[in-house]
Amino acid sequence: MKVITYIIKTTFQQLPKIIFSIKAMVYLASSSVVSYVSWEKLSLLNWALITSLLILIFILFVIASEAQKLQEPELEIQGNKDVSGCIQKTSFSDGSPAIYFRLLVKNIGGKTIKNCTASLIRIQMLGEDESRIALPYGETTPLSWANQQEEKIDLQGQTQQYIDVAFTSYMEVSDGYNNLLRKIEHSRLASKQTPNSVRDKLKFEINKKYILGILFSSDNAASIEKEVLFNWGPTWEKGEITLLK
Repeated sequence: MKVITYIIKTTFQQLPKIIFSIKAMVYLASSSVVSYVSWEKLSLLNWALITSLLILIFILFVIASEAQKLQEPELEIQGNKDVSGCIQKTSFSDGSPAIYFRLLVKNIGGKTIKNCTASLIRIQMLGEDESRIALPYGETTPLSWANQQEEKIDLQGQTQQYIDVAFTSYMEVSDGYNNLLRKIEHSRLASKQTPNSVRDKLKFEINKKYILGILFSSDNAASIEKEVLFNWGPTWEKGEITLLK
């Protein structure tokens, strides 16, 4: 497996040189055909050979074009309970247990994606009849990259990173004499940059389903807008995140 990974990585690193070499071959071959062929004296066999050469030049040109596309940075988003790492158990600094629900963000191209961000742009709640109910939320809130402090990160070619979408947790409230009074279960959008003015708007109710509109953007890759279905309950430990098509 390591050998295959090394070959793929090396191939992507050498793609610019490969593309240049192919284009140079196409140019030289086509120039030779035009400059050195005496068109009036060609036999049927010669015509067949030249036709085959021209087809080969065309195929090489297509290969070079496709290889160039592979080099371009491109985002791909994955996310559901079957994708490894999208549901992650952890704990906060105060010891409270938590579960993070994440999306997997991939750069499937060869070049680095610069200043990649993911932002919440709308929230909708699903009614009992599956109708969408728009919630009073007009802000654009940047989501947090897993285990990262920066709002924007660079994604190198053929690498991936997780974006935190929401979390669930609970805390125990006692009377100061180690007598448990109640447990508080809660869920909220996972954003380190959430201002206090909108924090209350980003709380999720238990046993409810929400559709989150998320915009992925960067300096040099095409932006992608995705919808995510998030629901949790009947306890804080139960929840799912699903990327909608």
